[in-house]
Amino acid sequence: MAKSLRSKTKLAARRRKAHESHYAVASAERTARISAKLLKKTDVEGDDEEMAAEAQVDGDEEMKEGEEPKKISTSVARGSRREEWRASKGMEVRPKLKGQNRLGRPVSRHKAGKTKRRR
Repeated sequence: MAKSLRSKTKLAARRRKAHESHYAVASAERTARISAKLLKKTDVEGDDEEMAAEAQVDGDEEMKEGEEPKKISTSVARGSRREEWRASKGMEVRPKLKGQNRLGRPVSRHKAGKTKRRR
Protein backbone atom coordinates (compact mmCIF):
# COMPACT_ATOMS: atom_id res chain seq x y z
CA MET A 1 0.00 0.00 0.00
CA ALA A 2 1.19 3.50 -0.79
CA LYS A 3 2.35 5.10 2.43
CA SER A 4 4.63 7.76 0.98
CA LEU A 5 3.39 11.34 0.89
CA ARG A 6 4.67 11.54 -2.69
CA SER A 7 2.76 8.50 -3.95
CA LYS A 8 0.62 9.07 -7.04
CA THR A 9 -2.63 8.09 -5.37
CA LYS A 10 -2.14 10.45 -2.43
CA LEU A 11 -1.07 13.31 -4.71
CA ALA A 12 -4.12 12.74 -6.92
CA ALA A 13 -6.44 12.70 -3.91
CA ARG A 14 -4.96 15.94 -2.57
CA ARG A 15 -5.21 17.56 -5.99
CA ARG A 16 -8.88 16.56 -6.25
CA LYS A 17 -9.59 17.72 -2.72
CA ALA A 18 -8.00 21.11 -3.37
CA HIS A 19 -10.55 21.91 -6.09
CA GLU A 20 -13.68 20.18 -4.82
CA SER A 21 -13.72 20.78 -1.07
CA HIS A 22 -15.38 23.58 0.87
CA TYR A 23 -11.88 24.87 1.65
CA ALA A 24 -11.43 25.62 -2.05
CA VAL A 25 -14.60 27.74 -2.03
CA ALA A 26 -13.43 29.73 0.99
CA SER A 27 -9.99 30.16 -0.56
CA ALA A 28 -11.50 31.43 -3.82
CA GLU A 29 -13.67 33.94 -1.94
CA ARG A 30 -10.67 35.16 0.05
CA THR A 31 -8.59 35.53 -3.11
CA ALA A 32 -11.35 37.49 -4.85
CA ARG A 33 -11.82 39.78 -1.83
CA ILE A 34 -8.11 40.53 -1.51
CA SER A 35 -7.77 41.04 -5.26
CA ALA A 36 -10.61 43.56 -5.28
CA LYS A 37 -9.08 45.42 -2.35
CA LEU A 38 -5.67 45.59 -4.07
CA LEU A 39 -7.19 46.77 -7.36
CA LYS A 40 -9.05 49.53 -5.52
CA LYS A 41 -5.87 50.53 -3.68
CA THR A 42 -3.74 50.62 -6.85
CA ASP A 43 -6.31 52.78 -8.64
CA VAL A 44 -5.99 55.42 -5.92
CA GLU A 45 -2.20 55.22 -5.68
CA GLY A 46 -1.55 54.57 -9.37
CA ASP A 47 -1.23 58.24 -10.29
CA ASP A 48 1.30 58.91 -7.54
CA GLU A 49 3.43 55.94 -8.56
CA GLU A 50 3.46 56.99 -12.22
CA MET A 51 4.63 60.50 -11.33
CA ALA A 52 7.30 59.09 -9.00
CA ALA A 53 8.51 56.75 -11.74
CA GLU A 54 8.78 59.65 -14.20
CA ALA A 55 10.72 61.71 -11.66
CA GLN A 56 13.05 58.78 -11.06
CA VAL A 57 13.73 58.43 -14.79
CA ASP A 58 14.47 62.17 -15.06
CA GLY A 59 16.83 61.94 -12.10
CA ASP A 60 18.69 59.03 -13.68
CA GLU A 61 19.24 60.97 -16.91
CA GLU A 62 20.65 63.94 -15.00
CA MET A 63 23.03 61.67 -13.14
CA LYS A 64 24.27 60.07 -16.38
CA GLU A 65 25.05 63.48 -17.87
CA GLY A 66 26.88 64.62 -14.73
CA GLU A 67 29.57 62.92 -12.72
CA GLU A 68 30.03 59.26 -11.92
CA PRO A 69 28.08 58.04 -8.89
CA LYS A 70 30.02 57.78 -5.66
CA LYS A 71 31.43 54.28 -5.27
CA ILE A 72 30.70 52.39 -2.09
CA SER A 73 33.63 50.53 -0.63
CA THR A 74 32.93 46.88 0.03
CA SER A 75 36.33 45.98 1.44
CA VAL A 76 35.91 47.83 4.75
CA ALA A 77 33.44 47.06 7.52
CA ARG A 78 30.62 49.58 7.29
CA GLY A 79 29.09 51.02 10.43
CA SER A 80 26.03 49.38 11.90
CA ARG A 81 22.85 51.27 12.79
CA ARG A 82 23.97 51.25 16.41
CA GLU A 83 27.26 52.89 15.48
CA GLU A 84 25.45 55.54 13.41
CA TRP A 85 23.22 56.34 16.38
CA ARG A 86 26.20 56.64 18.74
CA ALA A 87 27.98 58.95 16.28
CA SER A 88 24.87 61.16 15.96
CA LYS A 89 24.79 61.57 19.75
CA GLY A 90 28.47 62.54 19.84
CA MET A 91 29.55 59.36 21.58
CA GLU A 92 32.44 57.12 20.62
CA VAL A 93 31.36 54.85 17.81
CA ARG A 94 33.12 51.87 19.36
CA PRO A 95 33.78 52.44 23.05
CA LYS A 96 37.21 51.52 24.32
CA LEU A 97 37.34 48.24 26.16
CA LYS A 98 38.16 48.60 29.82
CA GLY A 99 38.86 45.56 31.87
CA GLN A 100 40.88 42.44 32.09
CA ASN A 101 40.31 38.76 31.84
CA ARG A 102 41.22 36.29 34.56
CA LEU A 103 44.82 36.25 33.44
CA GLY A 104 45.17 40.02 33.80
CA ARG A 105 45.33 40.66 30.06
CA PRO A 106 43.16 43.25 28.28
CA VAL A 107 39.74 42.02 27.24
CA SER A 108 39.41 41.42 23.51
CA ARG A 109 36.35 41.70 21.31
CA HIS A 110 36.44 38.10 20.19
CA LYS A 111 36.35 35.34 22.73
CA ALA A 112 39.25 32.97 22.28
CA GLY A 113 39.71 29.60 23.84
CA LYS A 114 38.07 26.24 23.50
CA THR A 115 35.61 25.95 20.64
CA LYS A 116 32.04 25.97 21.84
CA ARG A 117 30.64 23.55 19.29
CA ARG A 118 32.00 20.05 19.40
CA ARG A 119 31.43 17.65 16.56
